Amino acid sequence: VIPDYPNAEARGATVRQLVDMQGGIADIFSPERENQPRDRFTSNHAYFEFVSSLPQRFAPGSRNEYCNGCYVVLGEMIERITGEPFETYIQRAVLTPASMTRTGYFNSDHLPANTAIAYMRNEQDAWNVAGEGQGISGSGAGGVYSTATDLLKFDDALRAGRLLDAQWTAWVLGGDEVAN
Repeated sequence: VIPDYPNAEARGATVRQLVDMQGGIADIFSPERENQPRDRFTSNHAYFEFVSSLPQRFAPGSRNEYCNGCYVVLGEMIERITGEPFETYIQRAVLTPASMTRTGYFNSDHLPANTAIAYMRNEQDAWNVAGEGQGISGSGAGGVYSTATDLLKFDDALRAGRLLDAQWTAWVLGGDEVAN
């Protein structure tokens, strides 16, 4: 799907290996990332440009390691297959059919009114805004803002078959192993 991926070894990773975090792709949370300006990361594609420039962590399929970069690469695959930005595709194919009107990849510097802000403790046990070290928008690895009501709408749409066919819905919900 991405024949021009800068690291030739990574081109051999399968979709399944990326989903299962066995792709060997570098993580987006790294010392290299900490040296980048937040405003560089405005879309999944921007995260992809960054992560694809980093060295491969290991040969695809040779081990399992938590990897946000794998999901960024999956987001880039969606972008290339559909011909539209990842975030636009998610809006069209997931959020709109699920009637999720208060959910999206919002710019964290310009959030809609009444957006909840997540906090977490840092190493000194002080409260910080979660995600301050991230970009100003999310990616295929996360960063979507939502509401409890919209999350329920997502669950309802998924279970009602409005987002995926029956086989993929069963797989997402932990059913039979049909997706490869």
